[in-house]
Amino acid sequence: MIALRVALLAFLITARPALAAGDTQPPKITHTPVTRAPQRQSITIRAKIEDKSAIFAPSLLVRAKGAKEFETIELKKVGEFYEATVPADQ
Repeated sequence: MIALRVALLAFLITARPALAAGDTQPPKITHTPVTRAPQRQSITIRAKIEDKSAIFAPSLLVRAKGAKEFETIELKKVGEFYEATVPADQ
């Protein structure tokens, strides 16, 4: 369950750039996809997000296996990276 859930997370890291006149480029998001994770343990997702305009509200969308709706977890700035911890029950 966790491995499938984490594989989906690789495509669900989002970062919304601040609205700025002439800002036509999306942010660059770099991270190492998690391919395996232990069951019933939380996991931290880390990404480097770069944009020429300000970055705000970067988030991680997660859902448990079989769930229809995604939940949003806020990414927090830690050094040069943004991080979020996916709870073990996700």
